[in-house]
Amino acid sequence: MGSLVDWVAPQTEDSAARRFLYSSVFWLLVGVLLGLTMVVKVLVPDLLGGVAWLSFGRIRQIHVDLGLFGFLSAALLAAACFVVPRLCRAPLAGERAANLAVWAWNAAAALAVITLAGGQTRGREWGEAVWSVDLLRLAAFVLLWFAVFRTIRRRRSPEMYVTLWYLAAALVWGPMVLFFGKGLWAPATPYAGVVEALAGWFTGHGMITLWAGALALGVAYYLVPRLSGNPLYSVTLAAVGFYGLALFGPFAGPLPSVGGPAPYWLQTVAVVAGVMLLIPGLSAATNLWRTLGGAWDRVRADVALAFAVVGILAYLLSVVQGALAALRVVHNFLAFTQWGAGQTMLTLGLAYGSFALAAVYHMLPAVTGRRLYSERLAWWHFWLSVLGWVVFLSLFWVAGLVEGVMWNAGATPFIASVKATVPLWAGRLVAGTAIVTAQVLFAYNVYSTAVAGTTVPAAEREREAVATA
Repeated sequence: MGSLVDWVAPQTEDSAARRFLYSSVFWLLVGVLLGLTMVVKVLVPDLLGGVAWLSFGRIRQIHVDLGLFGFLSAALLAAACFVVPRLCRAPLAGERAANLAVWAWNAAAALAVITLAGGQTRGREWGEAVWSVDLLRLAAFVLLWFAVFRTIRRRRSPEMYVTLWYLAAALVWGPMVLFFGKGLWAPATPYAGVVEALAGWFTGHGMITLWAGALALGVAYYLVPRLSGNPLYSVTLAAVGFYGLALFGPFAGPLPSVGGPAPYWLQTVAVVAGVMLLIPGLSAATNLWRTLGGAWDRVRADVALAFAVVGILAYLLSVVQGALAALRVVHNFLAFTQWGAGQTMLTLGLAYGSFALAAVYHMLPAVTGRRLYSERLAWWHFWLSVLGWVVFLSLFWVAGLVEGVMWNAGATPFIASVKATVPLWAGRLVAGTAIVTAQVLFAYNVYSTAVAGTTVPAAEREREAVATA
């Protein structure tokens, strides 16, 4: 019995971080393959026949859920389980609980795939999963609270680092958004009408900004100083970014309601909050960039730092785009076009995703005890990912502008805008194939590191742990 417990929920250092890491790589592969399938189905609608669970709508819901929760959240939670003990200079006070959280998180992801493929959905973008899936995720949050907050309380370091601010806040904001946004005190949504729509927008924006965003920034504030060898540029800027996110983030959720059925005053609050999010966004991006300093020699030598740099640049572009898109005149022009999807993927896929991949590359040798299997594969992964994303997103933005122009002309038939963007979907297929290929190389490199990488001597691992702390 004892051996079974130790296998399910071991107390071994970094075991939860390692399991979250492996889980994120698996769900990343599934998610990107489904994403590529979606692009193909737009070009060839009859692909895969009339099988209901392979229809575009169901595949998209699974792709969205796995992108946010399966890959991104799992990778960043792996980083949280790895970083918190090192910054607190104390073991994770609840390694068993964190390992149980891994099981709950993966069970939720698997159940989400099964139920969404079967047509069971909450009917909300970024909140499609049904009640049972959300309960598993809430259980994982409770287990992570036990592990993370006890470690922070027992920390041996007198300093409460910026990274800890963000990670602790994310673990509070995330479940709050999930619980209140989806009304999880009831199996079916307790909201109706306009309130239901507002709750859906609050959930989507909150999970992207207050959950994934706070996690990603927390990890970035650890990685950039650590990998560049430079101290954090400004604690004051970090505080502006953190409190600005906490102040304006919750109120920007109703932005999609601009011009819709929500009260005009609420739309105005959302517009103001959306524009004001430029302040914490620019504060964080500037702080991270200035912390990087002139460490370009390290960027060229370390794929983890290279991904972090891409994350900073993508995050900067995303906050500028977000603030501009919040303005009524811009929103009215781009509403319902593909620009919005491109903006979301810029934030989650290229910005937060790059921080997550940087964390995986940084953690991998420490949590496996083995050196990275192939630096060359890692750099192929980097360049295929970055170039693929740049082309992929650019085509979304071009399509959005084309649709905005044609729809606002007034007399153009809708089908004309659809036909005009078909060639851009073909270009996305090429770019998407590059992105998928990159992630396959990444997964192979992670697997090969785990099973065939050169062992890192114990003494060297100990020096790394001391240096990190």
